[in-house]
Amino acid sequence: MNAVGGTIETAGPAHFDGDEFGFPADPDSADDRAGVSLSYHGSARVRAHGGLIDLGLADPVLLAGAGDVAEVSFVARVGGSGGFGRVAVARLDRRIGELAGAIVAGESVPAVLLGAATWLFDHRYPPGTELAPMRWSAGM
Repeated sequence: MNAVGGTIETAGPAHFDGDEFGFPADPDSADDRAGVSLSYHGSARVRAHGGLIDLGLADPVLLAGAGDVAEVSFVARVGGSGGFGRVAVARLDRRIGELAGAIVAGESVPAVLLGAATWLFDHRYPPGTELAPMRWSAGM
């Protein structure tokens, strides 16, 4: 982020330690309708490219995506606008069955940008762009 003159601010219980994002879990978030779903709290605001990118991402949800690969959605906001609702932003480098072990072990998980979310970054990053790793906790 610093390479493009950017900054990252977090709010609520979320944090960014310079290498990865962290979000605490909502212990009551299991959702059997989608097979697997975990909700987290907090937000991050990413600014880069001299103000061309000003993105707020809040309250992530982990869910099973296509092929049982874990995806992350956020409530998104661009600049000073109101929210755009929930947007699938990243695909994690773990299948849902493997993700539980990573969460329990406290491992960070690599993530890449999904095509449906490139507009959030003003189309400056193509689908598959590597994002900062994400560390998830079970909230126990």
